[in-house]
Amino acid sequence: MRIIAMFSTLLFIFGLMGCTTTDEQPQFLSHEEDKYTIVVVLGTDIEDINTQEIVTTVGNNLYEMRTYLSTSHQDLSNLDLEVKESPIFMIYDTEGKVLETNNDQEVLDFFNSN
Repeated sequence: MRIIAMFSTLLFIFGLMGCTTTDEQPQFLSHEEDKYTIVVVLGTDIEDINTQEIVTTVGNNLYEMRTYLSTSHQDLSNLDLEVKESPIFMIYDTEGKVLETNNDQEVLDFFNSN
């Protein structure tokens, strides 16, 4: 009887772990309070994006910036990112994604208001 109870408990715990879903990517979370990770996915039109202006605007609040070039969004599948169009900017703090946009001006506005 103890074996059945223990097995049932373990099955329940593993079931909960398997059913837990989140759209947050822990590899992108900032590890410092008040600092942000910026993930940028660029397509073929990279000339229009001024990432240096974003870095300058963020200043000391930048934890990390990752830029990916993608001609086919299928090549991002190993990063577990759902990208339908580019460019896309995703901003993460210590808890999760705080902004996702295709507009670099929205990124600048976000940091200018924080």
